[in-house]
Amino acid sequence: MFPNVIILDNLSTMKILLTLFVLFFSSQTLSEELASWGFTGDSCNQFFKILELENGEEFAQVAIRSFLTGFNTSLAFQNKFNELRILNHNTSEYALSYIKNNCKKGDMNETQVWIVLYDYFNNLPLAE
Repeated sequence: MFPNVIILDNLSTMKILLTLFVLFFSSQTLSEELASWGFTGDSCNQFFKILELENGEEFAQVAIRSFLTGFNTSLAFQNKFNELRILNHNTSEYALSYIKNNCKKGDMNETQVWIVLYDYFNNLPLAE
């Protein structure tokens, strides 16, 4: 029924949950008001630090898929079905490379990752 679902063993699941816990609760921005929280709300500088963690790239890919799915879902809730995108047009590895390449640009250090992801989203083909 769900051919693209990956089943993780208990150890992998625990590693992912521990990584998420550490990343969410170790943020220095807990006292700030945030429009985007977690990986997508971090700057490009912080993004590269996350990638250095054990399983950092896997975490980033999960966060990317989650953000894109949430954005598509938000559009659906607003009855903007003509703006929905084909999220699996590229692989999550490709999306991660897109963020890496755009965050490496000189003026992007403090740019939040969601801005780069929004640009990526807008370049995906429309769903029919």
